Amino acid sequence: MTDHGLLRATLDKFPSLTVHVLGDVIVDLYTSCTLVGTMSKTAALSVQRGAQTAYVGGAGIVAKHIAAAGATVTLTTLLGQDAAAEFARTDLLAAGVHLTAVPRSPTPTKERFVIAPGGQAVLQVETWDAASLDAPRTAVLMDAVAGCAADVVVVADFRHGIFTTATTPRLLAAIPSGALKAADSQLSSRWGMILDFPGFDLLTPNEREARFALGDQDAPAPVVATRLYLQASCRHLLLTMGARGLWAIEPHGEFSLPAYATHVVDPIGAGDALLAYAALALRVTDDLQVAATLGSLAAAVACETAGNVPVTPEAVDQKIEALR
Repeated sequence: MTDHGLLRATLDKFPSLTVHVLGDVIVDLYTSCTLVGTMSKTAALSVQRGAQTAYVGGAGIVAKHIAAAGATVTLTTLLGQDAAAEFARTDLLAAGVHLTAVPRSPTPTKERFVIAPGGQAVLQVETWDAASLDAPRTAVLMDAVAGCAADVVVVADFRHGIFTTATTPRLLAAIPSGALKAADSQLSSRWGMILDFPGFDLLTPNEREARFALGDQDAPAPVVATRLYLQASCRHLLLTMGARGLWAIEPHGEFSLPAYATHVVDPIGAGDALLAYAALALRVTDDLQVAATLGSLAAAVACETAGNVPVTPEAVDQKIEALR
């Protein structure tokens, strides 16, 4: 068990850090619905639409977690010229995130229709453009990456325009030397690939993303983690496994941590909180045990909260207290 005083001291040092987040902003819409019944002639559900709540997701919530943790954060992303983009700009600036937005339409959105009570999502409708990023916009992104000096560079890859087979090597080559580099690559409706980020200081894939990258459905999770660690040539790896906690690998060994969530409300976005807090902690301490613990505690807070709400140090501190 990591010393509680060390965990708190690490949180206290986050405001000294500058962070550059690079990745796709997604606007998440949650539409509450009441189940009316089923259609008489098809298997379709009939629902009555209720209130809708909007959140900034994707790389945007990663940046908001980092800002809430006290660090100075710049987010470089793509945004359209639409209502979703205006919402995202307003929300991010209010959260204290410095924004560099390259224009591209539409702004990706994901609308989840949620049946109450219980909060079970029954349908997700997405809006995004799958076309590859053109050379001029790629050049603008590269200049933004190269021109942003930071203690930590966090890649939050959701495969909604920024990272492709053509752009990824060029963007990574533009990262200034000396920054701690952390990455996650989501495997959802789009196919991310965590192995596209070799030589990083920290990778935080979930088990499904790791198995997809290796093409391995059968090996035990620790074996998958070791194979990915070696193939990615990363310095530290946190393989998250949902309710089974995580498996961590560093140059001098391996260890596991349990899941700290006690009442899961919404597991979507837990990995974003883990990435944010683990990257900050690793820069402060260069201690993966501390980074993994704070990342896991932040993920637990995110799981116990509905929607993409930034995780604060105060909420993590309450989780630290609960470890006693």
